[in-house]
Amino acid sequence: MLFSSDNHGNNTQYAKIVAAALARRVGAVVFGGDMSPKCQYMTERDYYRRMAREQGEWIRGAFADALRPLAAAGIPVFIIMGNGDVSANYGAHLANEAAGLYTCIDCRRVPLATVGGVAYELLGFPFVPFSGSSMKDFEMHDSVVTADNTLEPAAAAGLPAGTDRPPWYPIAFSECFFPAATYYDYGEAGWPMHSREQRRAADFRAPAPSRPGWRRVGYSPARSATHSIEVALAAPPFTPPLTRPPSTTGRTRTLLVAHAPPFGTCADMLGERHGDARAECGWCATFGLPTAAGPHRHAGSAALRAYLERERVWCSMSGHYHQTAVLSGRVVDTLPLPPQPGVDTHDGDTVVHVMTSGNDPLYRASGVRDVGRHTDVPVGTTAWAVLFDVAHPAAAVALEL
Repeated sequence: MLFSSDNHGNNTQYAKIVAAALARRVGAVVFGGDMSPKCQYMTERDYYRRMAREQGEWIRGAFADALRPLAAAGIPVFIIMGNGDVSANYGAHLANEAAGLYTCIDCRRVPLATVGGVAYELLGFPFVPFSGSSMKDFEMHDSVVTADNTLEPAAAAGLPAGTDRPPWYPIAFSECFFPAATYYDYGEAGWPMHSREQRRAADFRAPAPSRPGWRRVGYSPARSATHSIEVALAAPPFTPPLTRPPSTTGRTRTLLVAHAPPFGTCADMLGERHGDARAECGWCATFGLPTAAGPHRHAGSAALRAYLERERVWCSMSGHYHQTAVLSGRVVDTLPLPPQPGVDTHDGDTVVHVMTSGNDPLYRASGVRDVGRHTDVPVGTTAWAVLFDVAHPAAAVALEL
């Protein structure tokens, strides 16, 4: 498989990824969200409406054109949305799906292939925890929180039985959560922050509401009880696992394509620290990770990491943070799974593989900027992707195209 994320409408990157997929005759191509033009490079003040319009035009035009050679070659493509993609344009993706160009796997389980007697499936998750920038369509609370934005105790969170939080969860929550980003009713009055009512996993493929335009929303802690990553991952289609299909071993391995990275991995590093910038990251030692290249903090989803451990997901592919692979010096981590009552090595795997492409529409994989930031479109000339065998993701190879 060939995986890339955060291409943000960079047509040069898409052309190179398609060419690489054709040259290597890969079995599938996966895009992990933030596919459409981001438009943060526009100098005009109100770029939100322009972003919605231009993303829709790009999906129906340049994106569809870029992927036609893969469809003609019989190479399937799978996509999810990201927090830089406008929800209102999902209908354009569904039209491309109907035309046979790719499959949208947001909040869906899709059979992939059977390899070595093991059935592999894809499962998509587009939502990310709050970031420090303006509200976007696929951002929500990471966990259920109290009125003062602290972690709601597990007993009071209303989660289904069997979704207890692991011991490290509260400390991870305090490290990765952005408390100031819970409400979006501040800032300049002329800047609306949100385009639609947020989609839910249960009805993700339903048509968008007919209310046009952008509007300002408030996102209170009380909303976390229904709109949080922790809650979404505790309900179908994310749990319980799909019934195991007939195969030699009767085993199914899930490849999760999540725009958000799981906490405490090579996929969620930011080049900043809380407090003392020189302080060492204690999480790398806690989780047994190799030493990173420089100072950093982990800002991924605690709820997503707990989900990977609970459901014993085989591999997680993530994007969202562009610089993380540069900081970590790698594109895959192999993490041991804790023992789980009632699950043995025959029924479930003992590790989870966490993967990131670390791609940026403006930068090379080395971290060198290709172009200035104040351009109308991202025109970086290189793309970063990951090539891997679904049965052996630990041997994933980073490609700088």
